[in-house]
Amino acid sequence: MNCPKGSYQPQKSQDSCIQCPPGNTTLLTGQIYESACIDDCPDGTAYSMVSNECERCIIGYYRKKTETVSCVKCSLGKTTLSQGASSCIDLVEGTTSSPSPVIKKFFMRTIIRMQIEECSNTVHIAAAIRRFILNRLLSADAMFPQLCASYCQADLSVRFIGGCLSNSRRKKRSTDQDVLIQLANVTEEVLGTGSSGISVTERSQDVVTRAFYDTTQDASLLTDNLLKFVAIINTAMNEQCNPGQRIDGTSCVDCSAGYNSTNGTSSMCTPCEMNTYQDTPGQASCKPCSANTYSNITASTSSSNCISKKISYSKISFAVPVNLYILIICLIIYLLVFVLSFIHSINHTNNFFQK
Repeated sequence: MNCPKGSYQPQKSQDSCIQCPPGNTTLLTGQIYESACIDDCPDGTAYSMVSNECERCIIGYYRKKTETVSCVKCSLGKTTLSQGASSCIDLVEGTTSSPSPVIKKFFMRTIIRMQIEECSNTVHIAAAIRRFILNRLLSADAMFPQLCASYCQADLSVRFIGGCLSNSRRKKRSTDQDVLIQLANVTEEVLGTGSSGISVTERSQDVVTRAFYDTTQDASLLTDNLLKFVAIINTAMNEQCNPGQRIDGTSCVDCSAGYNSTNGTSSMCTPCEMNTYQDTPGQASCKPCSANTYSNITASTSSSNCISKKISYSKISFAVPVNLYILIICLIIYLLVFVLSFIHSINHTNNFFQK
């Protein structure tokens, strides 16, 4: 049986759980380590696993700690008057709620920290961490089906920061490994089933954060690979630009001609490869050179850079260097001298025998 909220148990085969210190609780049930104990935040606030403190719910969101672990959005026709609300109120009669906002797409950047006990087989460990990350996102997507736009794996990228997995020469027996997770095509908030089993709307960041701290389903995966999830170091939501654009601070900028961007999640556009070009700014792909032509430069901005593969003999230069002319003349003179000398020698021989 899993330990209830507010308790943990690091040992196997125990018949009781250890209670968190007074004023503390756990985000979820079934916690193993004492580090899972967090502040028991009062109504109207929720614990942030990033700042490690209780933060007030924003306007339009509320929280009752007996119902949810995160701040949830008020239902249609209701709102809150201020931050830190524990309940929602009806909109004043004669007023209407704010118009539905345009649904924007974001890419979520989250840095987690894993503890690696044995870092000799880096390929195997990296694969296990990637599987753990995907499992956690799929678990969150099962409760909040709109979290991933299609299949979580299609929108996911993982990069190892420092540690033994980014430097093959570091073979420490036990080390911390930071991992950058990027999930594209995410909405700012998502509808799903909350911790109390009721339908709620939560911020996507809160859903993902909570999923990583719920490691009970992946306990065997972590144990078998001598891994431990430590904490979320940082998480941020950045507005996702349209394809053909790049992120410039807080705004989106069209890619220049000769460049492209397939998903609008990067601060840099990609130059067109050889044999392609793009003559229009703000494009998601590059145009291929036409048949029987090629381009040997990148970031090409015009089809005129695509050169015909056929040999144009009219353009071949037959110019011969002056030194080669001199050499040819010298060879001709040498051959003439040689022939004349040979003829003279034959004549001289014939005259000798005639005598």
